[in-house]
Amino acid sequence: MCPFHTPACTGGLALTLDESQYALGEGPCLQAARATTIESVSDMATESRWPGWTVGALGAGVRSSLSIGLPARATGGGALNLYATDPHVFDAGTVDVAQVFASYATLAMANDHLNDAQVTLSQHVSAALDSEAVIEQAKGIIMGERRCTPEQAFAGLTTMARDTNRTVREVAHAIVEHTAETAGQ
Repeated sequence: MCPFHTPACTGGLALTLDESQYALGEGPCLQAARATTIESVSDMATESRWPGWTVGALGAGVRSSLSIGLPARATGGGALNLYATDPHVFDAGTVDVAQVFASYATLAMANDHLNDAQVTLSQHVSAALDSEAVIEQAKGIIMGERRCTPEQAFAGLTTMARDTNRTVREVAHAIVEHTAETAGQ
């Protein structure tokens, strides 16, 4: 499975060309992303570095491309890709402008990456707190039924979990659910 994907594009042609590179494992986008370089194809008709991809690009009507690798440390890796239907479109001035845009895209992607990491961490903390709450509830139920200490109740939970090949949280949830159901009857 290719670790790359296209998080944003300007249209179907760009997405198709990117996905073609992912499927083939070759192309200017992948080269730029892997090596954090600038890969310019001035004319697909004369390009020989990525023959499988170039044939498809020409068939789709693309004659030139520009891929600017984004720093992997900030973004997790990637490239800004530009495609054109005419050859020799990406001159030095265009490359300069694209590099400036790529630096802003890198910042946006780094911020998005940090946001995703924070959301994931928050979800893990929330799940851990939920697990802790249900375990404490189950311990309380066991302590009330068996008249035992919290440590003994937890030992009972772990034994039930081991004997039924489930997690302590799953066993605790089942106990709490069963108690709630029987209390409602």
